[in-house]
Amino acid sequence: METQIHLNQLDMPSDYDETRRPYEIEFVKDQTFEGKRILVDNRQFENCQFHNCNFVYSGAHFAFANCVLKGTCMFSPTGAAYKALRLFHALEPQLSFGIPPM
Repeated sequence: METQIHLNQLDMPSDYDETRRPYEIEFVKDQTFEGKRILVDNRQFENCQFHNCNFVYSGAHFAFANCVLKGTCMFSPTGAAYKALRLFHALEPQLSFGIPPM
């Protein structure tokens, strides 16, 4: 099985200035990973392939552009990401989705 992934979670502040980055992003481009543990936080992956990898994520910024997942990949949330998922699953039976009224 093969899945295309394009997901951007690089939240730039409205007063973003390229000369003063609010956080450092590591750029990873045109690489193939097989059976690896992939740390997602503060990385931008472009044109990468992931075969049977384990994605570890704790809640920081990330991006995937034109990447491919193959085989069986795993997701291992830690830290804030793990806490957010636990809260979501606890509330899920009563949740409705949409934008709250202002």
